[in-house]
Amino acid sequence: MTVDIATNSGPARNGTVTIGGKILYISQACGNYPGAAGSITGDNSVCKGETNVSYSVNQISGATGYSWNLPSGAIIASGNNTNSITVNFSSTAVSGNISVCGTNSCGNGSASNIAVTVNPLPEAAASVNSPVCINETINLTASGGVSYSWTGPDSFSSTLQNPSIAGATTSMSGTYVVTVTNSYGCTAQAGTSVTVNEQLTASVSGGSSTVCY
Repeated sequence: MTVDIATNSGPARNGTVTIGGKILYISQACGNYPGAAGSITGDNSVCKGETNVSYSVNQISGATGYSWNLPSGAIIASGNNTNSITVNFSSTAVSGNISVCGTNSCGNGSASNIAVTVNPLPEAAASVNSPVCINETINLTASGGVSYSWTGPDSFSSTLQNPSIAGATTSMSGTYVVTVTNSYGCTAQAGTSVTVNEQLTASVSGGSSTVCY
C-alpha cells in the first residue's frame, strides 16, 4: 500500500494513518520558510551620536515579520519588525554589521547584512583673548578638525579656523560657538565667551588717562 502525502506549504503538521489495524504517525516539517533577504540599503559610514539613519530591504517573500540585529550601542528608533527601520547610534556605538532576515510561523529565512563603520566625533575646542576693550581686536581660536564654522553675537559668522574681529564694541560681547568637522564628516561644537569692556577717562594729577574696566 502506498500513502501519498501532499506537499506541505504551511506550518509544520502531524497526523495519523491506520493501515491494517496499525496506526502510522506522520509528521511534516514547515513548508513555507521566508525567502532570502536581499541587499540592505543605507549608510555604511556614520558618526557617534548620529540619529534617524535609515536602513531598508526589499520585501521578503513569505515573510510576516522582519528580525533586525544591530551592533552594540545602536538601537532601532522606529520600524521594528518591518522591512524599513531608522537607527540611532549612541555616543558609545561601535562598528559592526546590521543584519535582517524574514520571519514567519516556520522560522527565519536567510539573512543579509551591511557593514557599518561608526566614526568618532572631533575633539572640538575654542578659546579667545577675553576680556578686551572697545576698539581692540577679538582673536578667536579653534582646533580639533579640518573645517570650522563660527557664529556669535552681532550677526558674526566665519569659516576661518582662527578669525579676528577688529574694532570691538560692547554689542560683540557674548558666546561664540564653533562647529568643528573632522575628516570623517562628523561634527562637534565648542563655545567661548567674550567680554568687551567700556573705556573711561580718569583724571589724574597732571592730566588724564584712558583706562578700560
